[in-house]
Amino acid sequence: MSKIQKGKFIASAGLDNFGDGLMTIFFPLIMLSMTSDPIIFSLSYVIKTLSSVLSSFLSGYILDFHPILKVTKLAKAARLISLILIISLPMNITMILFCALIFGATEVFIDNSTQTISLSLYQKKELVSINNKLQSMEYFFVFFIGPIAGAFIFKPYNNTLLYFAITTYSYLYCSFHL
Repeated sequence: MSKIQKGKFIASAGLDNFGDGLMTIFFPLIMLSMTSDPIIFSLSYVIKTLSSVLSSFLSGYILDFHPILKVTKLAKAARLISLILIISLPMNITMILFCALIFGATEVFIDNSTQTISLSLYQKKELVSINNKLQSMEYFFVFFIGPIAGAFIFKPYNNTLLYFAITTYSYLYCSFHL
């Protein structure tokens, strides 16, 4: 595997994690702008997390028996479609909760496929280093840079943050190939 392909793989993982960071802040902020009920507000996080946990049981099985790149493209397509729905349809709580469910479920498939792909890209001696790099990037983009950028971009009922996220995921969807 060439250094360019490995670099594209790392950049793709970083960009995907940045998009996840944007969406991590989007769901709570949009719910906060729509309701002051703390139970409904927390549902976006609970649904996203619960769908991640439940899909983690299926993810390994599906990735073992289906082509990894096809599963990854399908997960990225589901994310794109849910973002397009949020942007194009009237914003309501049910739509946001549905999209949180989609994002939670697809996050597991994308993370697991990234780990599986790294096994085929890197030599055994490089795996510890690349896994550390991928994990560090995930924490940096998902929990630090993405939410900060999203908080600066977000305005209630203004789709700038979503257009930025859809650009990120569209680029990843179109360029994800090895």
